[in-house]
Amino acid sequence: MTSPFLLKPCFAFFKRTTWSLVCLLLMSCGGGGTSLSAIGSGGSGVAQGLVTGFGSVFVDGVELEDANASVVTEQYDGTLTNSVLQMGQRVRVAHDGNGNASRVTIDASVIGTVSAISGTQ
Repeated sequence: MTSPFLLKPCFAFFKRTTWSLVCLLLMSCGGGGTSLSAIGSGGSGVAQGLVTGFGSVFVDGVELEDANASVVTEQYDGTLTNSVLQMGQRVRVAHDGNGNASRVTIDASVIGTVSAISGTQ
C-alpha cells in the first residue's frame, strides 16, 4: 500500500504541471499578429503587423489589396509623408473589411525619448 505522504507531493506536482500547460496553451492561442477586427461602422477595419510579402501587401501573412491605397509614414510632428513599403516594416492598414486597403501607415521603427546626441560619429 502506498503511503499518503508520498501521494501528496505527486498530486501537487501534477496540479502545478497541469495549470502551467493550460496557461501556456491559452497564451499561444491569442494576442499578437494581425487583426482584421471591425472598427467603426460600415465594416471598416485596421490590420496591424509586419510586412511579410508583396503582390498586394501581406501583413503577418494576411493578404490585403493595396492597389488604391496611399502608403505614408507618420513623422514625429504628426505630418504624413509618402513612402514605399519594405519587408519587415511594422504597419497599420486601414481597410474596408473585405481586405481592400485605403491607407498603409508605416510605424516608426524606434520609439522613445532621446537622452543624448553625440557630436562625433
